Amino acid sequence: MTVEEVKCLKLFVFWILTILDTSSCLEGSYSCPREGYTRTFMFSKRDGISQSGQSERTKTSMEIDSTALAVVLYQEEKLLPHEKKSRNFNIGGHKFSIEQDWHIGGVAAVVWDAALVLGEYFASNPHLIDGKQILELGAGTGLAGMVASSLGADVIVTEREEALTFLENAISSNKADKHWKIKAEVLDWTHDTDPLKWSHFDLVIGADIVYIESTFSHLLKTIKSVAPSSKTKILLSCRIRYERDLKFLKMLKKFYNVEEIFYNAKLDIKIFSAVFKS
Repeated sequence: MTVEEVKCLKLFVFWILTILDTSSCLEGSYSCPREGYTRTFMFSKRDGISQSGQSERTKTSMEIDSTALAVVLYQEEKLLPHEKKSRNFNIGGHKFSIEQDWHIGGVAAVVWDAALVLGEYFASNPHLIDGKQILELGAGTGLAGMVASSLGADVIVTEREEALTFLENAISSNKADKHWKIKAEVLDWTHDTDPLKWSHFDLVIGADIVYIESTFSHLLKTIKSVAPSSKTKILLSCRIRYERDLKFLKMLKKFYNVEEIFYNAKLDIKIFSAVFKS
């Protein structure tokens, strides 16, 4: 947290306390809605000490009980996964190292649990992807696509233009000295797609791309363009955080036969299969 962010936080707390000057302690939280993490903090008037760094998977919450005097930042060793500068994975016998930059690149520059679960699913079922042509939508850091490529698939990972450089760097740093067939290209859901270029894939995948309701119509349009027939199978790895996430699945079911095929209870990630209705 920068000095300016601390100043803003203190001003916000002061404003709240002028309204709710009631007891001796202020508890609150900030969250990463994409991943479902919440970091809690406490300010205490009694001893002037605050506690922070506790994290849990829960909904965003803010409870104000009292006044506050001090802020103590969390410790480095207690960073949440999306806050770390880099993460390393060993999936299917292959090592992957992903640089992260949450503050600069946002959600596209972080490895989310859904990508990890999808990659591990591929490693457990390599026959599903070996030799297949795969398109990944909203690839972010490209972990799922890289795992597929390492297991023998021919992969194109896609992102918005402003996020492409970060994705390309992740791909190039991990595929060095390897014979993976993988490349990164721009595919913006808000733009029309060329069916001659994007509709020939065996499998279309997405990891944690269902979370912003305003993108649902664009995402559905894109999926219909890249998977226009039952020849192309879709795999979506999702954490269902809100009721609105189910809305997208209902939209998808109008055109595709959708089935939940895998569930990781520890990380609360579901993988859905979708095939165009004939």
